[in-house]
Amino acid sequence: MIPRYALGIWWNKDEIYSFEDLKKLLANFAKNKIPYSVLLLGNEWHTKTDLPKTGYTFNHSLFPNPKGFVDYMHERGVRVGLAIDPSEGISKAEVNYPLIKGNLGLAEDQNIPFNVFDSSLLMEYFHHLINPLNELDIDFYFLDYYNPKEASTLRALNHYHFNDYKKYATRRGMLLSRASLVAPHRTPVHSGRTLVSWDTLKLLPFYNATASNIGVSWWSHDVGGYKEGIEDSELYLRYVQLATYSPIFRFSAKHGHYYKREPWRWDIKTLNIVREYCNLRHRLIPYLYAEAHKYHTTGLPLIQPLYYNHPETYDEPLYKNEYYFGSELFVAPITVKKDIVMNRAVEKIFLPSGMWYDFNTGKKFPGNKRYVTFYKDEDYPVFARAGSIVPLAILEENINVTNPPKKLEIHVFPGKSNLFKLYEDDGYSSLFEQGFYIMTHIDYNYLQNNYTLIIRPVEGKTGIIPEKRDYKIRFRNTREADDVITYVGKDVVITNNYVEDNDFIVEVKDVPTISQLTINCKGKDIEIDAVRIINDEVDSIISDLKIETRLKEKIGTIFFSENDIRRKRIQIRKLKKEGLDSLFVRMFLKLLEYIKEI
Repeated sequence: MIPRYALGIWWNKDEIYSFEDLKKLLANFAKNKIPYSVLLLGNEWHTKTDLPKTGYTFNHSLFPNPKGFVDYMHERGVRVGLAIDPSEGISKAEVNYPLIKGNLGLAEDQNIPFNVFDSSLLMEYFHHLINPLNELDIDFYFLDYYNPKEASTLRALNHYHFNDYKKYATRRGMLLSRASLVAPHRTPVHSGRTLVSWDTLKLLPFYNATASNIGVSWWSHDVGGYKEGIEDSELYLRYVQLATYSPIFRFSAKHGHYYKREPWRWDIKTLNIVREYCNLRHRLIPYLYAEAHKYHTTGLPLIQPLYYNHPETYDEPLYKNEYYFGSELFVAPITVKKDIVMNRAVEKIFLPSGMWYDFNTGKKFPGNKRYVTFYKDEDYPVFARAGSIVPLAILEENINVTNPPKKLEIHVFPGKSNLFKLYEDDGYSSLFEQGFYIMTHIDYNYLQNNYTLIIRPVEGKTGIIPEKRDYKIRFRNTREADDVITYVGKDVVITNNYVEDNDFIVEVKDVPTISQLTINCKGKDIEIDAVRIINDEVDSIISDLKIETRLKEKIGTIFFSENDIRRKRIQIRKLKKEGLDSLFVRMFLKLLEYIKEI
């Protein structure tokens, strides 16, 4: 069971950071209102010896008070991990070297080669090198060991490090390491270093889906790419959006000033979009943690490829990157550059059987169909099935904190009854194995003009989550109900009900989390049938183009007429004589071809 904080946003840029540098970094995240919950220090945190890659002692010129540094980050909701590469051995310059040398009975001062299969050396490694770091309250380690010819060494390292956590009742085991090839699901999380490129981005969803085939969910990819390539705002955005709907979200890059992983180093539009998705990722943690528990207890992976339910799409290159993201959501990731003239990413997608709703707009898409869709930079193809229940956190004042929230916003989509099991525990210890958790059922009973949502704890112990919780229930694609009755236990309570965009919202405050909350809504024709209409998207594209308004009017008339495609092509070409640039003529002809496919 992965720690809850691991589902937040990680920072892992391999720079030479001092404590003061990291204070400024944290302040910049806060100033820009972007959450970040995990700091992973690369290979520069430790004292450098004659073994350049390997070290186990904090560099006191960078971190004069290591314990104070860790406490400072913890107080602000940020967990701390350290990169460790034991491949070069143990340097004679290590602080605890004299103790290790004496215990191993070495006669001369010498660097000690590392051998994970030497039980005596392994004992010294944990007792005198790792345990002092654990005593500083370091949360986890990145085993940055890579030698394909010695995969057994990495497997053993992962095994021993992961089992070392078992002596700590208040610390749940987690590692970041390269995949050990054999049973990697036993020691999450896994990673590898990637190139900055669109080709890499295109590979990642398929890679995650392939990992699911061997039962592995917790893959962590470098958001933005780790090295080389060209820094590009559109590519960076699409990395961030994919990471929002990925198992692990980890900003990462090698040492280098011009690797721009900090969102505030981009233009204001990119910053605003990245902020929106980073906050959404943090809000998704209640949903993700419940799905993580399901994976832990049943083995059902968080990401499941489309071909699990539609095997006929297995060899279809257009759809191989699509995947289910937990039980309620479906993602068709954008992995190619947008059409520059149209200023949209053009996506050909296939939606599984059933009824689906765009998670952002609420537009309805009948399933088992192919679509051509157009997405602006700020948009992403994520869909919720009919009846989906998606619990989101309402962020606290300290937006880095990943604890079970005091305020929940629950999105409920119409069309079908459903039950979502919201699992919560303290998020960082192993006490959940002793029953210290709570399972809350969110039960949606749907009828077209009469639906009920029931939230009730069914299993576990009290004291795990906040005693009282504020709920914001967002009934998607729903008009204001004529009659709303809300009970806490058997008592009728007053709620704040209102319409926002196409959603009906019911707010209930100070609900005891050990009580049952029941919300019943009645009304005639209260579901909004917001079917996706291609004309709306075409109209938006035309509206945004930098061409004369008089030409836009003529183009709109052509596109939305009853003429066939052939006639429309001829009319578009004729607009060249009226001043429509050849670039736009070609774009509109291409757009007609896309519409023809729908």
